[in-house]
Amino acid sequence: MGKRKKRVAVAMSGGVDSSVAAALLKERGYDIIGITMDLYSDTGGSSRELARRGKEIVRNAGKIAARLKIPHHVVDLGREFQNGVVDAFVSEYRKGRTPNPCVRCNRKVKLGKLWKKAGELGADSLATGHYARVCRDPEEKRYRFLRGVDTAKDQSYFLWTLTQSILARTLMPLGEYDKKEVRKLAGTYRIPVADRPESQEICFIPGSYSEFIRERDPGAFRPGPIRDTGGREIGEHEGLPAYTIGQRKRLRLKTPEVFYVVRIDPDENVLIVGKENDLIRKHMELDKVNWVEGDGVSQVFIGKVKIRSQHRPAEAVVRAFPDRAEIEFMEKQKAITPGQSAAVYIGDELIGGGIISGSR
Repeated sequence: MGKRKKRVAVAMSGGVDSSVAAALLKERGYDIIGITMDLYSDTGGSSRELARRGKEIVRNAGKIAARLKIPHHVVDLGREFQNGVVDAFVSEYRKGRTPNPCVRCNRKVKLGKLWKKAGELGADSLATGHYARVCRDPEEKRYRFLRGVDTAKDQSYFLWTLTQSILARTLMPLGEYDKKEVRKLAGTYRIPVADRPESQEICFIPGSYSEFIRERDPGAFRPGPIRDTGGREIGEHEGLPAYTIGQRKRLRLKTPEVFYVVRIDPDENVLIVGKENDLIRKHMELDKVNWVEGDGVSQVFIGKVKIRSQHRPAEAVVRAFPDRAEIEFMEKQKAITPGQSAAVYIGDELIGGGIISGSR
Protein backbone atom coordinates (compact mmCIF):
# COMPACT_ATOMS: atom_id res chain seq x y z
CA MET A 1 0.00 0.00 0.00
CA GLY A 2 1.49 3.32 -1.08
CA LYS A 3 2.08 6.31 1.14
CA ARG A 4 -0.88 8.70 1.28
CA LYS A 5 -0.37 11.99 -0.51
CA LYS A 6 -0.38 15.05 1.69
CA ARG A 7 -3.79 16.68 1.38
CA VAL A 8 -3.79 20.45 0.99
CA ALA A 9 -6.88 22.64 1.10
CA VAL A 10 -6.37 25.74 -1.06
CA ALA A 11 -8.34 28.85 -0.07
CA MET A 12 -9.82 29.77 -3.46
CA SER A 13 -11.43 33.13 -4.22
CA GLY A 14 -11.84 32.67 -7.95
CA GLY A 15 -9.00 35.12 -8.61
CA VAL A 16 -5.72 34.57 -10.40
CA ASP A 17 -3.50 34.22 -7.30
CA SER A 18 -5.36 31.50 -5.43
CA SER A 19 -6.08 29.69 -8.70
CA VAL A 20 -2.40 29.56 -9.65
CA ALA A 21 -1.52 28.48 -6.08
CA ALA A 22 -3.87 25.51 -6.47
CA ALA A 23 -2.46 24.61 -9.90
CA LEU A 24 1.15 24.79 -8.69
CA LEU A 25 0.52 22.56 -5.69
CA LYS A 26 -1.37 20.03 -7.76
CA GLU A 27 1.54 19.91 -10.19
CA ARG A 28 3.88 19.27 -7.26
CA GLY A 29 1.96 16.14 -6.38
CA TYR A 30 -0.25 17.17 -3.48
CA ASP A 31 -3.80 15.88 -3.04
CA ILE A 32 -5.60 19.20 -3.59
CA ILE A 33 -9.07 20.29 -2.57
CA GLY A 34 -10.45 23.78 -3.17
CA ILE A 35 -12.21 25.54 -0.33
CA THR A 36 -14.08 28.83 -0.73
CA MET A 37 -15.44 31.07 2.00
CA ASP A 38 -19.01 32.33 1.67
CA LEU A 39 -18.66 35.52 3.70
CA TYR A 40 -21.90 37.30 2.83
CA SER A 41 -24.62 34.78 3.65
CA ASP A 42 -25.17 36.11 7.18
CA THR A 43 -23.82 39.63 7.34
CA GLY A 44 -26.86 41.46 8.59
CA GLY A 45 -27.42 44.48 6.39
CA SER A 46 -25.36 43.27 3.43
CA SER A 47 -26.30 45.08 0.27
CA ARG A 48 -27.41 43.42 -2.95
CA GLU A 49 -23.98 44.26 -4.36
CA LEU A 50 -22.25 42.25 -1.62
CA ALA A 51 -24.63 39.34 -2.08
CA ARG A 52 -23.95 39.41 -5.83
CA ARG A 53 -20.21 39.60 -5.23
CA GLY A 54 -20.33 36.65 -2.85
CA LYS A 55 -22.17 34.48 -5.36
CA GLU A 56 -19.73 35.48 -8.10
CA ILE A 57 -16.74 34.47 -5.94
CA VAL A 58 -18.25 31.05 -5.23
CA ARG A 59 -19.20 30.55 -8.88
CA ASN A 60 -15.77 31.57 -10.23
CA ALA A 61 -13.90 29.43 -7.70
CA GLY A 62 -16.09 26.45 -8.63
CA LYS A 63 -15.28 26.94 -12.33
CA ILE A 64 -11.54 27.08 -11.62
CA ALA A 65 -11.70 23.95 -9.45
CA ALA A 66 -13.54 22.14 -12.25
CA ARG A 67 -10.90 23.30 -14.75
CA LEU A 68 -8.15 21.97 -12.45
CA LYS A 69 -10.14 18.77 -11.78
CA ILE A 70 -10.07 19.11 -8.01
CA PRO A 71 -12.92 18.80 -5.49
CA HIS A 72 -14.48 22.11 -4.42
CA HIS A 73 -16.14 22.90 -1.09
CA VAL A 74 -17.98 26.06 -0.04
CA VAL A 75 -17.80 26.97 3.65
CA ASP A 76 -20.35 29.34 5.19
CA LEU A 77 -18.38 31.75 7.38
CA GLY A 78 -20.76 34.69 7.08
CA ARG A 79 -21.58 34.89 10.79
CA GLU A 80 -17.93 34.60 11.81
CA PHE A 81 -16.97 37.27 9.28
CA GLN A 82 -19.72 39.61 10.49
CA ASN A 83 -18.93 39.18 14.17
CA GLY A 84 -15.15 38.98 13.95
CA VAL A 85 -14.37 41.46 11.19
CA VAL A 86 -17.23 43.74 10.10
CA ASP A 87 -18.59 44.54 13.58
CA ALA A 88 -15.06 45.15 14.88
CA PHE A 89 -14.35 47.47 11.95
CA VAL A 90 -17.38 49.62 12.80
CA SER A 91 -16.61 49.54 16.53
CA GLU A 92 -13.04 50.73 16.03
CA TYR A 93 -14.15 53.76 14.02
CA ARG A 94 -16.56 54.67 16.82
CA LYS A 95 -13.54 54.70 19.15
CA GLY A 96 -11.71 57.15 16.89
CA ARG A 97 -9.32 54.52 15.54
CA THR A 98 -8.63 53.42 11.96
CA PRO A 99 -8.56 49.61 11.77
CA ASN A 100 -7.16 47.29 9.14
CA PRO A 101 -9.86 44.65 8.59
CA CYS A 102 -7.66 42.51 6.32
CA VAL A 103 -5.31 41.78 9.23
CA ARG A 104 -8.21 40.77 11.45
CA CYS A 105 -9.78 38.66 8.70
CA ASN A 106 -6.54 36.74 8.17
CA ARG A 107 -6.30 35.97 11.90
CA LYS A 108 -9.95 35.34 12.73
CA VAL A 109 -11.32 33.86 9.52
CA LYS A 110 -8.87 32.82 6.78
CA LEU A 111 -6.21 31.23 9.00
CA GLY A 112 -8.54 30.63 11.92
CA LYS A 113 -12.02 29.34 11.17
CA LEU A 114 -11.15 28.31 7.63
CA TRP A 115 -8.28 26.12 8.82
CA LYS A 116 -10.65 24.32 11.19
CA LYS A 117 -13.02 23.63 8.30
CA ALA A 118 -10.10 22.43 6.17
CA GLY A 119 -9.10 19.99 8.91
CA GLU A 120 -12.63 18.61 8.98
CA LEU A 121 -12.21 17.86 5.26
CA GLY A 122 -9.08 15.84 6.00
CA ALA A 123 -6.53 18.48 5.01
CA ASP A 124 -3.03 18.36 6.47
CA SER A 125 -2.27 21.94 5.41
CA LEU A 126 -4.00 25.08 4.21
CA ALA A 127 -2.58 27.00 1.25
CA THR A 128 -3.29 30.59 0.25
CA GLY A 129 -2.41 32.86 -2.67
CA HIS A 130 -0.53 35.36 -0.52
CA TYR A 131 2.75 36.80 -1.75
CA ALA A 132 4.87 35.78 1.24
CA ARG A 133 7.18 32.89 2.15
CA VAL A 134 7.09 30.25 4.89
CA CYS A 135 10.46 28.62 5.59
CA ARG A 136 11.51 25.94 8.06
CA ASP A 137 14.81 26.75 9.84
CA PRO A 138 16.33 23.34 10.68
CA GLU A 139 19.04 24.79 12.93
CA GLU A 140 16.70 26.84 15.10
CA LYS A 141 13.89 24.28 14.70
CA ARG A 142 11.29 26.94 14.00
CA TYR A 143 9.47 28.50 11.08
CA ARG A 144 10.52 31.82 9.62
CA PHE A 145 8.07 34.07 7.79
CA LEU A 146 9.57 36.11 4.97
CA ARG A 147 8.48 38.85 2.62
CA GLY A 148 7.49 37.80 -0.87
CA VAL A 149 10.15 37.94 -3.59
CA ASP A 150 7.98 40.50 -5.42
CA THR A 151 8.32 43.37 -2.94
CA ALA A 152 5.71 45.39 -4.82
CA LYS A 153 3.14 42.66 -4.12
CA ASP A 154 4.44 41.45 -0.74
CA GLN A 155 1.55 40.77 1.66
CA SER A 156 3.43 39.81 4.81
CA TYR A 157 2.31 43.09 6.45
CA PHE A 158 -1.24 41.74 6.64
CA LEU A 159 -0.10 38.50 8.29
CA TRP A 160 1.84 39.59 11.38
CA THR A 161 -0.59 37.63 13.59
CA LEU A 162 0.77 34.26 12.36
CA THR A 163 2.13 31.85 14.95
CA GLN A 164 4.49 28.90 14.79
CA SER A 165 1.61 26.42 14.96
CA ILE A 166 -0.17 28.11 12.02
CA LEU A 167 3.01 28.41 9.94
CA ALA A 168 3.66 24.69 10.44
CA ARG A 169 0.49 23.87 8.49
CA THR A 170 0.43 26.74 5.99
CA LEU A 171 1.72 26.87 2.41
CA MET A 172 2.16 30.04 0.35
CA PRO A 173 3.54 28.90 -3.02
CA LEU A 174 3.37 32.34 -4.69
CA GLY A 175 5.98 33.85 -2.37
CA GLU A 176 8.76 32.81 -4.74
CA TYR A 177 7.16 34.46 -7.81
CA ASP A 178 6.50 37.97 -9.02
CA LYS A 179 3.09 39.00 -10.33
CA LYS A 180 4.09 38.87 -14.00
CA GLU A 181 5.24 35.28 -13.57
CA VAL A 182 1.97 34.37 -11.85
CA ARG A 183 -0.10 35.81 -14.69
CA LYS A 184 2.06 33.92 -17.16
CA LEU A 185 1.51 30.71 -15.18
CA ALA A 186 -2.23 31.35 -15.22
CA GLY A 187 -2.08 31.39 -18.99
CA THR A 188 0.00 28.21 -19.04
CA TYR A 189 -2.55 26.44 -16.82
CA ARG A 190 -5.35 27.86 -18.99
CA ILE A 191 -6.92 29.60 -16.03
CA PRO A 192 -9.52 32.04 -17.45
CA VAL A 193 -8.85 34.78 -14.87
CA ALA A 194 -5.30 35.42 -16.13
CA ASP A 195 -6.06 38.96 -17.36
CA ARG A 196 -8.67 39.94 -14.78
CA PRO A 197 -7.84 43.27 -13.06
CA GLU A 198 -7.22 43.14 -9.33
CA SER A 199 -9.53 44.58 -6.71
CA GLN A 200 -7.90 46.98 -4.26
CA GLU A 201 -10.78 48.05 -2.03
CA ILE A 202 -11.88 46.41 1.23
CA CYS A 203 -13.98 43.47 0.11
CA PHE A 204 -17.09 44.16 2.19
CA ILE A 205 -17.38 47.88 1.43
CA PRO A 206 -18.92 48.49 -2.02
CA GLY A 207 -18.87 52.29 -1.57
CA SER A 208 -17.33 54.75 0.90
CA TYR A 209 -16.15 53.77 4.38
CA SER A 210 -18.14 56.48 6.13
CA GLU A 211 -21.42 55.61 4.42
CA PHE A 212 -20.91 51.95 5.24
CA ILE A 213 -20.36 52.79 8.93
CA ARG A 214 -23.24 55.28 8.97
CA GLU A 215 -25.61 52.58 7.68
CA ARG A 216 -24.64 50.21 10.49
CA ASP A 217 -24.07 52.67 13.32
CA PRO A 218 -25.82 55.98 12.61
CA GLY A 219 -25.42 57.04 16.25
CA ALA A 220 -21.66 57.25 15.75
CA PHE A 221 -22.12 60.26 13.47
CA ARG A 222 -22.63 63.09 15.95
CA PRO A 223 -21.54 66.51 14.68
CA GLY A 224 -19.03 68.24 16.91
CA PRO A 225 -16.33 70.91 17.01
CA ILE A 226 -13.15 71.02 14.97
CA ARG A 227 -10.33 72.63 16.94
CA ASP A 228 -6.80 73.52 16.01
CA THR A 229 -3.84 72.37 18.10
CA GLY A 230 -4.11 75.53 20.17
CA GLY A 231 -7.69 74.74 21.21
CA ARG A 232 -9.36 77.34 18.94
CA GLU A 233 -12.68 76.16 17.46
CA ILE A 234 -12.56 76.67 13.70
CA GLY A 235 -15.37 74.50 12.33
CA GLU A 236 -17.72 71.58 12.79
CA HIS A 237 -17.18 67.95 11.80
CA GLU A 238 -19.91 65.66 10.45
CA GLY A 239 -19.11 62.72 12.73
CA LEU A 240 -15.74 61.28 13.79
CA PRO A 241 -15.95 58.03 11.75
CA ALA A 242 -15.71 60.14 8.59
CA TYR A 243 -12.08 61.05 9.39
CA THR A 244 -8.66 59.50 9.85
CA ILE A 245 -5.24 60.80 10.85
CA GLY A 246 -3.54 62.74 8.05
CA GLN A 247 -6.78 63.54 6.21
CA ARG A 248 -7.19 67.03 4.77
CA LYS A 249 -10.22 66.61 2.51
CA ARG A 250 -13.86 67.03 3.62
CA LEU A 251 -12.91 69.25 6.56
CA ARG A 252 -14.99 72.09 5.07
CA LEU A 253 -13.13 74.77 6.99
CA LYS A 254 -13.74 78.43 6.11
CA THR A 255 -10.08 79.31 6.10
CA PRO A 256 -7.45 79.61 3.36
CA GLU A 257 -4.99 77.65 5.50
CA VAL A 258 -4.46 73.93 4.83
CA PHE A 259 -5.19 71.73 7.84
CA TYR A 260 -4.81 68.01 8.48
CA VAL A 261 -6.47 65.73 11.03
CA VAL A 262 -3.86 65.19 13.74
CA ARG A 263 -5.96 63.67 16.54
CA ILE A 264 -9.44 62.23 17.08
CA ASP A 265 -10.99 62.57 20.56
CA PRO A 266 -14.06 60.28 20.80
CA ASP A 267 -14.61 61.05 24.51
CA GLU A 268 -15.19 64.75 23.80
CA ASN A 269 -16.38 64.20 20.20
CA VAL A 270 -13.72 66.63 19.00
CA LEU A 271 -11.63 66.58 15.83
CA ILE A 272 -8.21 68.21 16.26
CA VAL A 273 -6.49 69.57 13.17
CA GLY A 274 -3.07 71.07 12.60
CA LYS A 275 -0.39 71.79 10.06
CA GLU A 276 1.47 69.08 8.17
CA ASN A 277 4.38 69.29 10.58
CA ASP A 278 2.03 68.38 13.43
CA LEU A 279 1.67 64.89 11.90
CA ILE A 280 5.36 64.09 12.36
CA ARG A 281 6.26 61.62 15.13
CA LYS A 282 9.37 59.68 16.17
CA HIS A 283 8.01 57.40 18.90
CA MET A 284 5.20 54.85 18.65
CA GLU A 285 3.57 52.34 20.99
CA LEU A 286 2.00 49.02 19.99
CA ASP A 287 -0.41 46.83 21.90
CA LYS A 288 -1.94 43.40 21.12
CA VAL A 289 1.45 42.38 19.74
CA ASN A 290 2.32 38.99 18.31
CA TRP A 291 5.86 37.71 17.94
CA VAL A 292 6.09 35.06 15.23
CA GLU A 293 8.81 33.02 16.95
CA GLY A 294 6.62 32.58 20.02
CA ASP A 295 5.49 34.13 23.29
CA GLY A 296 7.72 35.65 25.91
CA VAL A 297 9.84 37.85 23.65
CA SER A 298 11.62 40.56 25.63
CA GLN A 299 14.52 42.21 23.87
CA VAL A 300 15.83 45.34 22.20
CA PHE A 301 16.91 45.24 18.56
CA ILE A 302 17.19 47.37 15.43
CA GLY A 303 14.68 46.47 12.75
CA LYS A 304 12.45 48.02 10.14
CA VAL A 305 8.83 48.89 10.87
CA LYS A 306 5.97 49.30 8.44
CA ILE A 307 3.07 51.45 9.73
CA ARG A 308 0.60 51.02 6.85
CA SER A 309 0.28 48.74 3.85
CA GLN A 310 1.84 51.19 1.36
CA HIS A 311 4.51 52.48 3.76
CA ARG A 312 8.18 51.83 3.08
CA PRO A 313 9.57 50.02 6.18
CA ALA A 314 11.53 52.52 8.28
CA GLU A 315 14.56 51.72 10.45
CA ALA A 316 13.85 51.85 14.18
CA VAL A 317 14.92 50.69 17.62
CA VAL A 318 12.36 48.12 18.76
CA ARG A 319 11.83 47.44 22.46
CA ALA A 320 9.87 44.21 22.43
CA PHE A 321 7.86 42.91 25.37
CA PRO A 322 5.54 39.87 25.52
CA ASP A 323 2.35 41.90 25.03
CA ARG A 324 3.49 45.30 23.74
CA ALA A 325 6.28 47.15 21.98
CA GLU A 326 7.90 50.57 21.98
CA ILE A 327 9.27 51.87 18.68
CA GLU A 328 11.76 54.72 18.21
CA PHE A 329 12.26 55.55 14.54
CA MET A 330 15.64 56.71 13.28
CA GLU A 331 13.82 59.28 11.16
CA LYS A 332 10.49 60.87 11.99
CA GLN A 333 7.39 59.39 10.35
CA LYS A 334 4.21 61.04 9.11
CA ALA A 335 0.62 60.26 10.12
CA ILE A 336 1.11 57.38 12.56
CA THR A 337 -2.49 56.25 12.99
CA PRO A 338 -3.99 54.55 16.09
CA GLY A 339 -5.83 51.36 15.17
CA GLN A 340 -3.65 50.62 12.17
CA SER A 341 -1.26 47.67 12.14
CA ALA A 342 2.50 47.92 12.36
CA ALA A 343 4.72 45.07 11.13
CA VAL A 344 8.29 44.59 12.39
CA TYR A 345 11.04 43.13 10.19
CA ILE A 346 14.70 42.17 10.38
CA GLY A 347 15.86 41.97 6.81
CA ASP A 348 13.20 40.06 4.87
CA GLU A 349 11.93 38.25 7.96
CA LEU A 350 8.69 39.35 9.61
CA ILE A 351 9.40 39.25 13.34
CA GLY A 352 5.94 40.27 14.51
CA GLY A 353 3.62 43.21 14.80
CA GLY A 354 0.87 44.89 16.73
CA ILE A 355 -1.83 47.53 16.76
CA ILE A 356 -0.72 51.17 16.98
CA SER A 357 -2.00 52.54 20.28
CA GLY A 358 -0.26 55.91 20.37
CA SER A 359 2.62 58.09 19.18
CA ARG A 360 4.55 61.17 20.18
